[in-house]
Amino acid sequence: MINGYEFRHKENGRDTWGLNIYFSTRVIKSIPLTLAIINNALRDVLLGMIPFFIGDIIDVFHRANTKNMAMIQGFVDGNELVIKEVNRKAIQSAVILIILLLLIALMIWALVSFGSYLYSLIASLF
Repeated sequence: MINGYEFRHKENGRDTWGLNIYFSTRVIKSIPLTLAIINNALRDVLLGMIPFFIGDIIDVFHRANTKNMAMIQGFVDGNELVIKEVNRKAIQSAVILIILLLLIALMIWALVSFGSYLYSLIASLF
């Protein structure tokens, strides 16, 4: 039981990361914990995407949901090692998010520049 909520977790093949994210944002109200859980969930998705059943085999051993539950429990209990891991993963997630946002902005700029170049090229033909 965490903060008055009975939170059971089963690793039976179903992804419960959405429930973990809800729990970390709404019940515990911790942004670093939420970022760490998203980090684990996205790693799990990325590893599962490796083709030829290799991703499935890796996914069985990665156990992101179990790691997320251990992080939630350790964070609530005040375990210093877990809190350090959560903060490390939160910083890692924030940096990756900033890089992705910069890449998206760069892509938008490139598309607008290319579009204006094409427009000027077509306009010069007429």
